[in-house]
Amino acid sequence: MAFTLTLVELLQGIFSLIFVVVIIVLMLHFIVRYAKYKEKNILYVSISLFFLSIIWMSDAINLVMILTIESYLSIELYYIFVLGFLPISIGGWFLVITNLMAKTYKKRIMSIIVIIYVIFETFFFIFLISDMEFIGQYNESYFDVQSSLFSQIYLFTSLFLFIITGLLMARQCLIAEQPEVRLKGKFLLLSMIFFAIGAGVEILTPLIALTVVLSRMITITSAILLYIAFTLPALVKKIFLKQ
Repeated sequence: MAFTLTLVELLQGIFSLIFVVVIIVLMLHFIVRYAKYKEKNILYVSISLFFLSIIWMSDAINLVMILTIESYLSIELYYIFVLGFLPISIGGWFLVITNLMAKTYKKRIMSIIVIIYVIFETFFFIFLISDMEFIGQYNESYFDVQSSLFSQIYLFTSLFLFIITGLLMARQCLIAEQPEVRLKGKFLLLSMIFFAIGAGVEILTPLIALTVVLSRMITITSAILLYIAFTLPALVKKIFLKQ
């Protein structure tokens, strides 16, 4: 079967691949920092960011498969990439949130998150096995899907939890006395804003070349800002704190 990719499909696949590569590079930097300083939160952030990026990995894999072996992910595998790894991503993120903001309530909060995602994942795999109409189907393009109400609720709930807790943590940093912590808060705030805008552009706007490129570039910027927020490289401190 021969595949002819449209400009939009090609751009969606290419920029998804770029995004995944950027995330892998950032994750490696996180791991190096963790190995050096043994900061558990750095490790948890890297895990959360990587597994969140798997949402976009589906398009990157489809591009590579179509260009190399003229095949593509089954719709079941596509949604495993989009939804199947969300518990790991959100779980890692909430370990960071509770460690930094709510250590007293960590067990309670993490228990609630576990219960929520056990329920989501149970229904997800039941639907995956029984009837894909309850999850979603490809549209005319292998880079565009029509998600069910369940899938939309699952994805939007996860993105909402990620963004809102990120904003709360940014707010906490911005009122701190230490200049470095406040600077981290500013970058975290920008990261969450960029992430929300990028997701909004992707979800709410027509699938055209401009919106594909714009949404991916905004999301890539968000990931880099998140990296800066948690690592605060020396160059950033030198520029913004005059150190």
